[in-house]
Amino acid sequence: MQNENIIRLGFFFIIFFTVAFWEFLAPFFTVAFWEFLAPRRVLTTSKTMRWISNLGITFINPLVLHLLFPILAVGMALKAHESGWGLLNIFELPYWVALVLILSSISSMPCFMPFLSCGGCTWCIMRTWITT
Repeated sequence: MQNENIIRLGFFFIIFFTVAFWEFLAPFFTVAFWEFLAPRRVLTTSKTMRWISNLGITFINPLVLHLLFPILAVGMALKAHESGWGLLNIFELPYWVALVLILSSISSMPCFMPFLSCGGCTWCIMRTWITT
């Protein structure tokens, strides 16, 4: 097929915009229509100004999140490497062993999140080990 890339790209954008519509625009217009029909309180600022600021926050938040957090993570990793923090800076390991340890610890992190998410991490781990 001569136009296979164009057809694939067309289907990609059709699917992308369909998903974008049902995930963002349909709920947005539903809430906007609902607010127009039955407002919950008297407005103190104009509805247009409030919606513009809310949409601005909606679109700026993911940009900041996806740009800032990787930069902070890399900066913290460089600081830890310079200062000699962490287990891998203490032990002299071959590069491939360190890479396997890092990747396995990252992929197993969701298993430990219930223990780390509560207030008393040590108490949760001890309580879980005692009761099992």
